[in-house]
Amino acid sequence: MTGLKKSCNTCDNKKIAEKYISNLSPYENRPPIEIDLLALTRYVKANNIKLEDMTEEELIKFKTVK
Repeated sequence: MTGLKKSCNTCDNKKIAEKYISNLSPYENRPPIEIDLLALTRYVKANNIKLEDMTEEELIKFKTVK
């Protein structure tokens, strides 16, 4: 086999996700994140852009608390 070997970090990602989920309690109220995630997701998909590429002005449009 020649060429570059594709690295697989699925196991690492699973460990990170499990660690994050283990800290969450479904019985504990958390403060709201103050962003409309549904609208933000639809905007990103409709415009075919990455969240990292969005400007601060674009992100402000999705704040729920002003």
